[in-house]
Amino acid sequence: MNRSASALLLVLWLTMALALLVSVFAYAVNQEIQWTSWHRKKDEAGVLAKSALQYLPKLLEDQRKEAAYGGKPPENQFDPEKFTGFWQSKDFGLGRGKFRLAVRDVEQKINVNAAPKELWENFLHFTKLSQDDARDWVDSLADWKDPNDAVHLNGAEDEFYSRQSPPYRAKNAPVTTLGELLWVRKGHEILSARLDPEITGRPERVMDHLTVEGNGKINVNTAPLIVLASLGHIDIATAEKWLKDRNGPDGVPGTDDDKPLDSQIFQAGQTNGMVTTQSEYFIVEGVGEVGGVRASRRGLFRNEGGQLKKIKDLTEQDS
Repeated sequence: MNRSASALLLVLWLTMALALLVSVFAYAVNQEIQWTSWHRKKDEAGVLAKSALQYLPKLLEDQRKEAAYGGKPPENQFDPEKFTGFWQSKDFGLGRGKFRLAVRDVEQKINVNAAPKELWENFLHFTKLSQDDARDWVDSLADWKDPNDAVHLNGAEDEFYSRQSPPYRAKNAPVTTLGELLWVRKGHEILSARLDPEITGRPERVMDHLTVEGNGKINVNTAPLIVLASLGHIDIATAEKWLKDRNGPDGVPGTDDDKPLDSQIFQAGQTNGMVTTQSEYFIVEGVGEVGGVRASRRGLFRNEGGQLKKIKDLTEQDS
């Protein structure tokens, strides 16, 4: 009797162990299927995002034809000549997924390769960085970009970078990605700094107003409040008035009552030559989605006679 009971218990334990193994195996297979499905959707979404960038010129051409033959601009038309800094398309269905486009103006930001000392000083004044950190940054960035080994008063060249761990050398060439700024003396402080909310109204990141793309110009008709204030020796209140005037009586950018700013309102100085009233470069993001899984691709486009043409693909660190 005891031997029969023992055998029965053994069979039960083996059955339970086998059931557990089957459950674990089934779970692993299910996870693998889900993982494979997710990656497949991610790849398809990436293809859609890339297709979105290729579709942009045709979309703009179709919008122009619709405006010409229909007698009025189509709804949500993208017009590079009347751009307000950001535009997003509707969703376009393709296969079992969809894609959309988003366009951002490069010239609404400060170009780290072109910004003169005066502009940096004005801009960093709106942060909580110390004056010493700001001076060190401006001179160190100049040393990082210039082709020689001469050190600015508060700057850094190979002597400083060779003492880091690991040691490295100053680039002595223009910055190509925002991530590269981390290698410049005081770069960590700059990329982690935020604008003073007591001055600007909200704690925006400094890096969100920086770019390495474009021609170095700043479009006063798309630049945000803080960049407008950094261009001239003015206070926030004056920049707010310019922004209000720019948006017209209805206060909405991109409408018919907008009143573009004249570059002559800025005082003569190092920043005056950087001002433009028309944007030339745009960052376009294509977003693809398949089954709830999204992927994006970005490219730098140039306005050539009303046509946007892709100059290059961008990585996540580019801006």
